[in-house]
Amino acid sequence: MSKLAKDHLGNEFTSTTEMCNAYDISRSAYLRRVSRGWSQEAALTTPVNENYNSKKEPLSPEEQKAILSAYGKEYRDKNVESERARRKEYKDTHRDEENAKRRAYYDANVDKEKEYRDANKEKAKAYQKVYREERKQENK
Repeated sequence: MSKLAKDHLGNEFTSTTEMCNAYDISRSAYLRRVSRGWSQEAALTTPVNENYNSKKEPLSPEEQKAILSAYGKEYRDKNVESERARRKEYKDTHRDEENAKRRAYYDANVDKEKEYRDANKEKAKAYQKVYREERKQENK
């Protein structure tokens, strides 16, 4: 049976995941490091920054909610007026752009649409006539 992964010391593993587990590093961290040009030895043996893998206890849902609501309230209190002005400006600008696009499309295609509608009216009338005749034949 051939081994799929080999480390810098020549040890063979059945998978990259198994090799990473042996060096106590996540597979994603190893692959990210290698893709950034790290040597295999450095990628496997350099400890992962503890800021990214914190050993702290996770916050309870109530604590998370309190922090998020406090942050949100603080953010809203600071930025309410500027956010309203920004949204209004964005909305007005885009409304004008969309209306201009619609008008240009309509102006460019009004004749084509009229021709299409007229042609389809004639087809619809012909189909209705055939349908009515078939119904009369069935009822007899």
